[in-house]
Amino acid sequence: MKRPNGFRVRPGGSRPLRLLAALAASSAALLGCRVGQEGGQVTAKVHARNQELERELDVLRAENDGLRAQLLGYQPWQGTIQLARVGGPYGIVPFVRTCPRGEALTGFAGRSGGVVDAIAPLCAPLDRTPLRGLTGATTVETELRPAGGNGGGVFRAACAPGSHVVGLRGRAGGAVDAIEPLCQDTSWVGAGPPPAGEAALRARPVTALPKIGGSGGTPFESRCPEGWAVVGTSGRIGDFVQSLALHCGRME
Repeated sequence: MKRPNGFRVRPGGSRPLRLLAALAASSAALLGCRVGQEGGQVTAKVHARNQELERELDVLRAENDGLRAQLLGYQPWQGTIQLARVGGPYGIVPFVRTCPRGEALTGFAGRSGGVVDAIAPLCAPLDRTPLRGLTGATTVETELRPAGGNGGGVFRAACAPGSHVVGLRGRAGGAVDAIEPLCQDTSWVGAGPPPAGEAALRARPVTALPKIGGSGGTPFESRCPEGWAVVGTSGRIGDFVQSLALHCGRME
């Protein structure tokens, strides 16, 4: 089940509304510009303005997410590492999505077709010890704000209960064409604290979820170090996910 959304903090008063109105007016100008050399110049200017407005809106959304997390008592992860980014150098807007401290990715939701159009991490607490062995037990799961466009069809891919995402493989070129989340049982039951717990984790198999996306690009695989799990993502987006990097946090 999903954690209740609670409330939203709207930073900057009516500034988000002004930005949305400006973006709508800019898009209307793009649709109504004349064809020809003059129209091409107008199109380029309007497109550049749209990119600027999109970046400002994403900054405001990130501020909103941060303020809401603080008010709900969430703490940010410390000492994370970023794996190599896959995909191309393109994309209008940079993005970062991170689970609260003590939680890690259990999968992804989003949209996909021939490429990965949009992606939203699914987060859940790392410590599932109280739930193991309980019939019908559920884990509180949070779906972070999606990054990307509106193309393709809806998907949701999640690891089995008691497991988290420890890596990702797939295909990428100028964009992220396909992903396959890599899952591993991350519970510490019977394993003890590090280093004994890490030794037990090394003996647990890593399984890949079914492929999401298309067949373009070239294969890639990114995996966190042993004893670490994926706690966030970053990259660049346009109409779809242009590039993607995993952020890993140490399981404590």
